[in-house]
Amino acid sequence: MEMECCCECDRPTGRFEEADDSIYVESVTGDEIGPLCEECLRALIEEGIVEKEG
Repeated sequence: MEMECCCECDRPTGRFEEADDSIYVESVTGDEIGPLCEECLRALIEEGIVEKEG
C-alpha cells in the first residue's frame, strides 16, 4: 500500500490507499470529495462546503 495524498492540498493524509479509514465526504451539492487530510476536512466544514457530521 502507498501513502495517499489529500485531493485538496496534495500533502500525505497519514492514511494509506485502499484503507477503510480514508476520509471521503459529500459536499452540500452532493459531490464526493476525497481523500482528504484532517486539516482540509476542517477547512471545508468551516467554509460550508461540507456539513459537519454528528
